[in-house]
Amino acid sequence: MDIAKTALRVNTPIGIKFGALFMGIQREQAEQKKIWIEKLRNKGVIASHPNDGWVDRDNQIFSLAYPHFQDRALMVGDKVALGFVPGVSKPTPWEKFMLVEVTEIIPSRVGDERYHYKILLDKIEL
Repeated sequence: MDIAKTALRVNTPIGIKFGALFMGIQREQAEQKKIWIEKLRNKGVIASHPNDGWVDRDNQIFSLAYPHFQDRALMVGDKVALGFVPGVSKPTPWEKFMLVEVTEIIPSRVGDERYHYKILLDKIEL
């Protein structure tokens, strides 16, 4: 496949329309994420992370590999939301996530602590 023939040229009318559409979507998603994070903070949530492979649901342990936000270092008793940013991260029913409480900090030699948790609510909506 010849990339030059299939690439979108941004200096064409269609490229300009695509660029404007893409930037609009990015702005909308950033605003959705900002509102979502504010709602979580208002519920006392200190951090949020996708409920993905960095969450060991069987053993109730997670790592903050790439948090949506993290206001400070986690401590025992802190609330953490495990889920996806509404309309941004996953095309699943948004505003649903798991709310957990940190019960133990599992130290690591390389600085990437893991956290044991208990489930406060397995699905909540904002």
